[in-house]
Amino acid sequence: MDVTVGHSLNEVEEQHITSRRVIVQQCLKENNITTCTLDEVPNIALIASGGGQRAMVGQLGSLLQLGREGLLDCMLYLSAVSGSTWCMASLYKHSNWSSQQEAVTGAIVERLGHSSSVSLEETFAKLNKYFSQSDNYSLTHLWSALVVPKYVKEMDEHVLSAQRGQHNMDPYPIYTIIDKKIKQEQRQLQDLWFELSPGAAGYSIAGFFVDQAHFGSQFDNGSLIKKQPEMDMLYVQGMCSSCYADEVETWKDINEWLISLWHSSTYEECSCQKCEALQTLVELNIRALGEKDLSDVAQKMNKLLEGQVDRKVNAAFLDPNNMLTLKRLKDKLKEYTMEVCEGFSSWNNSYENCNIPASWWAVITSTIACAAQWKWGTQYNFLYNMTAVEVEPSILAAETRDYMDAGLMLDSPYFSVLRPERNIDLIISLDFSEDPMESVKGAVEMSKEMGIAFPHVVIPKDASSRPEDFYVFPGDRKSPTVVHMPLFNIINCGDDLEEWKKKYTTNQGAYSPELITGLMEKAAVNVKNTKDKLLEQIERAVHEKVQKHGQT
Repeated sequence: MDVTVGHSLNEVEEQHITSRRVIVQQCLKENNITTCTLDEVPNIALIASGGGQRAMVGQLGSLLQLGREGLLDCMLYLSAVSGSTWCMASLYKHSNWSSQQEAVTGAIVERLGHSSSVSLEETFAKLNKYFSQSDNYSLTHLWSALVVPKYVKEMDEHVLSAQRGQHNMDPYPIYTIIDKKIKQEQRQLQDLWFELSPGAAGYSIAGFFVDQAHFGSQFDNGSLIKKQPEMDMLYVQGMCSSCYADEVETWKDINEWLISLWHSSTYEECSCQKCEALQTLVELNIRALGEKDLSDVAQKMNKLLEGQVDRKVNAAFLDPNNMLTLKRLKDKLKEYTMEVCEGFSSWNNSYENCNIPASWWAVITSTIACAAQWKWGTQYNFLYNMTAVEVEPSILAAETRDYMDAGLMLDSPYFSVLRPERNIDLIISLDFSEDPMESVKGAVEMSKEMGIAFPHVVIPKDASSRPEDFYVFPGDRKSPTVVHMPLFNIINCGDDLEEWKKKYTTNQGAYSPELITGLMEKAAVNVKNTKDKLLEQIERAVHEKVQKHGQT
């Protein structure tokens, strides 16, 4: 079969960590930590939470300082979620980036702080490419092409599988997402967690994987039957960071995108009836979601589509003299929006004097239809029609699955590195969340529910409001030790803690060069202040690994 079943590491990962372990051993030696054999080198995972651009820049500053302190090469794995995946994607564009970290980081900072946003023409060209290549177009494609470049200032088109053999001097990278349907239905957590790495993609805890190059392709009963182009890193970043997508704001993004398109000088300020109809349709949805009066927009829509709508669902329900209850209206508006989008191509010839290229209308109407359905991260399901008692039956019966930001469930990628086959001895958690202790609490609760070993955690009462810079939750023979490091804390921020938190909120726009520099410096201070404590925990992990090895 083309689907791998079972709890084992793929060959790409095995080869990577074998070569990486030599580098970790050398790093331990350089830090005067007890000499150990390659088999006794501890498996250390560095994980980074979400937090929008704060997470991206904070992680960049933290990693840079870890490199300067001579500690980065102690890390076997690097795993990220949500906003911190933007940092990882930027770093791993460069082969063996950790060996040229200063130069690579400098180039990323220059791009983030000084590059202009991606142009409208580039955005639509990218969307058109996504639409033409994918059988499962969704809002994730829009988010990837329209929103993510506003922050990362580029369109990264390289693919994850191409990183094989290019990063043997770097930690092995793992990106984390979740199965949307499992979250919505609150089914067993083992089927929720999903990971992407250069070698494979799949359900981390359940133990089902495919070659990363084939994730998104069509499968039947474990066999590949239709190849799809591998998703690029721009899409991966979009899928990983979609938790910031608010429904009203997404409709507003579509509205602004269309306005900029209609008014682009390239298309000579197009204001034809066709463009106006779609703009009004979007406005209807924004009004309904905002629970605002629709009567004037409804009248306009009726007039624009007069004689065009002859389907089962039509504009009559928008009659301001016969408005439905708000809940019925929203449900009906979704159905109506779908009808308008589906029938739009047959009405094209009725509209004249439109300057927008005909090839673009399918992309535009499909995007609006995806918004009406709130369709995100849709991919072919590689478990479709398989027989597997370990997996929720509803997954096996679905031809497609929807994947989204893991931060919607847990804002730190614990369950990618807690796979038993990765044998992690020490987890170092860089936390950039608004509540610096929430992810630890969530990991404790979810680990217990899934029967996964996790250290005993006692969190001080005021830790969320006045966090320190370094927490240690000791492991035992079954669980790894967890070191937890909040970005903003009473050590590196002092009495200005709240001011720093207000200065860098999760949903603010792209950072200025000054904001980027300030945040990177604050993250670096955090690492510098805790270097000795980190070394102590790394040495402890070595000592315990040596003891375990001697007893086996």
